[in-house]
Amino acid sequence: MMEALRDEFERVDFVPTGTETALVDRVLARLYGLRDRTHLPAWSPSSARRRSRPLARALRTLPESAPIIGIAATPELLEVPSSRRIVQVTDSSFAALANTYPDLARVPALVRRRALRIEHEVAERTEAFVVASAWSRERLIDDLGVRPSLVRVAHLGPGVKPRPGEVRRPKHPDAPLRLLFVASDWGRKGGDLAVSAVDELRRRGHDVLLTVVGDAVPSLPEHVVRAGRLDREQMSSAYLTHDVLLEPSRASAGGVVVTDALHHGLPVLATATGGLTDLVVDGRSGWLIADDGTPEPFISAVEERVLIEDLESFSDDAARWAADNAEWSGWARSVRAAIEGIDESRDKGEMPQ
Repeated sequence: MMEALRDEFERVDFVPTGTETALVDRVLARLYGLRDRTHLPAWSPSSARRRSRPLARALRTLPESAPIIGIAATPELLEVPSSRRIVQVTDSSFAALANTYPDLARVPALVRRRALRIEHEVAERTEAFVVASAWSRERLIDDLGVRPSLVRVAHLGPGVKPRPGEVRRPKHPDAPLRLLFVASDWGRKGGDLAVSAVDELRRRGHDVLLTVVGDAVPSLPEHVVRAGRLDREQMSSAYLTHDVLLEPSRASAGGVVVTDALHHGLPVLATATGGLTDLVVDGRSGWLIADDGTPEPFISAVEERVLIEDLESFSDDAARWAADNAEWSGWARSVRAAIEGIDESRDKGEMPQ
């Protein structure tokens, strides 16, 4: 993101926020942990203000007209003066993530209420938002009451791209179907669904292989390859040497792995949830599956769609879509457009909310 912004603007200053956690939040984190509950110090008023104050002080050295681009930094913007132009680059609303991401289900109601108050307070002073998907845009509009004109959708660029000259290895007709599953959060990403689907496909006689990258449960079937954590070059190689990315996510705001896969020409078989519906063009660059909580929809999709499709055509469409819609240069232009929209609104005397 920083590289893209520096390519787009004449000057970009990176201003770090504070990292100190208030004593009360350290105590609460320990107490909640004893009850298997999750505290969010960054979203607590005490710690949020501590972390925001160094940012507010640092901004005094920069021109008042300089816009603030807050990247996943809502609580840290709490003490930023109201005179500053704020553009938030965010995954979604806090409520949307809390209601869909399993890890946030353990957050106590009091902690959620405080986080929502912080989010609303900062949103009221934010003059533009940039999000990665139409789903995230709708969540900001519905959950925070943000005016639709203030929210721009800009797909993120890739974290990993193939090196020049590297191409995806096409599937031989007699070769197994090579599925790739990438996860740092086994439960949210649907690791259990991925393994169960492949187990059943193999039981039915289909020659299907599964590679798991990232964190995984301790026990996996022998036919599942546990690749562990890979560096960028190894990750790119994994995208290029598999036939389909399997993405049975239970929740997803942006889909970084999916974006990387598409840039490598790797079609995606994904749950039709959250931001994934923006990234996967069903029947062209991949397949979107309605989630019923079981592996059956993925089993059926592989049997009835993936195994009979021209995967090379899907690969071409995936790479073409990514090049046209998910590049960092386009994302940075959207940030510029958001800032220019603020200037136009101010000229008209319009308020952010």
